[in-house]
Amino acid sequence: MSTQASSRGSRRSNRVLGTLFLGMFVMGGSELLVVGVLDVMAGDLDVSASTAGALVTVYALGLAFGRPLLTALTMRGWTSATSSSPRSSCSSWATWSR
Repeated sequence: MSTQASSRGSRRSNRVLGTLFLGMFVMGGSELLVVGVLDVMAGDLDVSASTAGALVTVYALGLAFGRPLLTALTMRGWTSATSSSPRSSCSSWATWSR
């Protein structure tokens, strides 16, 4: 592999990692932000604070189950996009899906 191709791959990898980091920071921050305004939300929705807290729990559970699902879906595309041949892509998918 040439130095130029290696440099492009490294830049792309850094960009992808930076995007993932920023996305995780925003999603984690939004979970904590809601806790700070929980009383205001409860008052606006005319429900108790514990009921409004259940909304935070549902949101957190959605993220807990949604993140691995999205990771699995994007991993499939990443594996096929970075493989050098269709055969290696199929073998990676077969290994991952077990």
